[in-house]
Amino acid sequence: AVIWYIIIYYHGDLEEEHLPGNQEEAGWIPCVVNINNFVSVFLFSVETQHTIGYGGRMTTEECPEAIFIMSFQSIVGVMIQACMVGIIFSKLSRPKKRASTLMFSKNAVVCQRDGTNCLLFRVGNMRHSTLVEAHVRAILISKRVT
Repeated sequence: AVIWYIIIYYHGDLEEEHLPGNQEEAGWIPCVVNINNFVSVFLFSVETQHTIGYGGRMTTEECPEAIFIMSFQSIVGVMIQACMVGIIFSKLSRPKKRASTLMFSKNAVVCQRDGTNCLLFRVGNMRHSTLVEAHVRAILISKRVT
């Protein structure tokens, strides 16, 4: 909103004779139509950022810098919203209490594979979904007499 205010202020749209009620008499073409003060500039910025729609406020061809800022703000706004949707979706889609839906076999087997002893056990998924990119880490603690 501050950048919009600076553009509109330096263009002269906030002078008394260039405000919306006096524009037709003076033949003035503003950068953004229906801007009276900082509040209306802020509302225009929010409408641009969130692609709400303008209603009565819109840019004109009078200020190329306003057209550039509007395009840039729209692109940045869409990127911010996409990131926020991704963050919220990843937070909501994370499984909770996953340890209670995994079952381990009651018995384990020690066998020899490729010349080394291996501990084998089974893990079962109680959910109907598939495990994607599953990683298992097991630690064997045993006594050893030397």
